[in-house]
Amino acid sequence: MHAPVPSGSAAQRLDAAIRAETVASLRRAAIARAALAVVVVVLLGAIWREWFAVAWWTGLTLLFAANGAGQWRLAASRHHRAWHAFLFATFDAALIAFALLFPNPVGPPMAFEIQMLARSNTFVFFTLLLAMSTLSLSWGVVLYTGVVSALFWAGGILAIAFTHDTITDWGVDQNWWDAESRARFLTPNFIGIRGLIQEATVLILSSAVLAIAVARAGALMRRHARSESQRSVLARYFSPNMIDEIAALERPLGAVRSQNAAVLFADIIGFTRLSERLGAERTMALLREFHARTAAAVFAHDGTVDKYVGDAIMATFGTPRTSPADAANAIRCALAIVDAAAAWNAERRAAGEAPLAIGIGVHYGPVVAGDMGDERRLEYAVIGDTVNVASRIEALTRERAVAALISDETLAAARERLDGATFARLRRSEAATLRGRTQPVELWAVQRTDVRGPMPDVR
Repeated sequence: MHAPVPSGSAAQRLDAAIRAETVASLRRAAIARAALAVVVVVLLGAIWREWFAVAWWTGLTLLFAANGAGQWRLAASRHHRAWHAFLFATFDAALIAFALLFPNPVGPPMAFEIQMLARSNTFVFFTLLLAMSTLSLSWGVVLYTGVVSALFWAGGILAIAFTHDTITDWGVDQNWWDAESRARFLTPNFIGIRGLIQEATVLILSSAVLAIAVARAGALMRRHARSESQRSVLARYFSPNMIDEIAALERPLGAVRSQNAAVLFADIIGFTRLSERLGAERTMALLREFHARTAAAVFAHDGTVDKYVGDAIMATFGTPRTSPADAANAIRCALAIVDAAAAWNAERRAAGEAPLAIGIGVHYGPVVAGDMGDERRLEYAVIGDTVNVASRIEALTRERAVAALISDETLAAARERLDGATFARLRRSEAATLRGRTQPVELWAVQRTDVRGPMPDVR
């Protein structure tokens, strides 16, 4: 009845979280049992003067509390096994049935027939046990508790019926208009077997309903955990305001398709030589900070982080969902990265560190998007000439000592959505003939604001 669990470490984390919550619930139940024991002992001492009655019920109550404490402590230990919960449920049901149906062995003989114990409506105490079983968060334990409680209750009553001078309605037509039937029912040693069957049936059906409720709650919890896990994965690549829409897509995200998109490449110029000077730990810290700042700009402009390759980041605008603003968002993102790099360099100067030069290339055009790889490992990716052109445009930023280069195709697709302030930061740059293309690519440049002079590629 449980929903499928995500495989791997996510499933292990979910199971660990469920077990931790189960232990916490059992701890609260153990505390409640202990509090109940204290209340019962205090009330018995105040109401009853017979020491044997107080001792008998105090002992039963302490056993009930001890069973709850033992279940909690064992569930929290490394010796815990799944079947332990069923063992404790069996003991609880047997203890309650014994307390309700059998007289105090240390006291004087009862002043009434033993059959009266089966007719005193004490059956309702099993509903408390059934409710407490839901704290196990296991539908199997809940159902088992109901069934074993019904069996112990019915077994105890039948034991009284067969071992004492008991009158029953088993095999007898019950006619309440008949004086003999009414007299039989009012006899002190009468036990209604038909009523017993009804009570046991109601207990089992109630446990089945509660078991279904616990199972559905568990399935919902697992689906929610799986959804949150998927959202956390999506959050690594997609803008936060797109995650809900992407998660709700009816078609597969990885279905291969052709579309238009803007592609942005950004990296640190001279990173190889810089990493040799910094060492491994400082290099990784630098990369994490650069990726964090760049990804923040991408997500803020509805972009997708396609991949990280060393110090470079590749982002797309228009995947997996296209919009008329994709090209404009890519240009605004490029400018935001330039500004973020300037702010970062100001922090680096204040800390006595050398500034960094960032190179950015942007191109807009047709791409092929979808899952790439084999059945063992799939990766959502974007490929095509547009990707290659964007990468080669980014490489030109070193030669031209500019922060970013944007293709004329990108600007043409974005022109109607850009304001004057954005246009003011763009300058016409010399067209470039890129490897693999016969026609030159018209370019627009964004100047560096904090690093002067050419920054040759030393990688």
